[in-house]
Amino acid sequence: MGFAIEMYFDPVTDQAVRDLWEGLADAGITRIQLDLGTRPHVSLAVVEDGDEEVLAQAVDAFAVETSFIQFTLAHAASFPTDQGVVFLGVTPTQGLIEAHRRFHGRLERANVRVVPYYWPGKWVPHCTMASTVDRVRVGAAVALCSRARLPLVGSMQEVGLVSLEPSRPIRVHRLATHTTGQGGGGSER
Repeated sequence: MGFAIEMYFDPVTDQAVRDLWEGLADAGITRIQLDLGTRPHVSLAVVEDGDEEVLAQAVDAFAVETSFIQFTLAHAASFPTDQGVVFLGVTPTQGLIEAHRRFHGRLERANVRVVPYYWPGKWVPHCTMASTVDRVRVGAAVALCSRARLPLVGSMQEVGLVSLEPSRPIRVHRLATHTTGQGGGGSER
């Protein structure tokens, strides 16, 4: 069974992304994010075959040691693949990169194999706006997303472990309430 570890946004940024998802649906481009019932997020890792309990323990520990992480959704783009993925790109900050490396270090120590797109040094932090978009519609989707009031500045406030296919949350934790641009570790609850 596949899993994703996702960072969720503050309510204002969450709603701004949902509004863009609705705009994509209204334009007849795609409803996939709405139909999947997912939350706007940035994925820290995707694991195609993993032990749910090991992943849950990693998420639990990460939530305890990680504070809110400020971030910026800076631009709309698509990946150069046949999967038709349109996204809002996250400007990488030292705090976000450090939190990502720390989480992957925990997974590595537990011998968890992560999909290579999410490896430190290869990861492109992003919020998926649409996937499986027909290649002839990708440009229209990027253009629609580019009309948003970018940049969107927000904070990542929760981390969740999600089962894939079907997509369903397994557990979600609120991060420490101290906001930091550094992804601060060691916060007390």
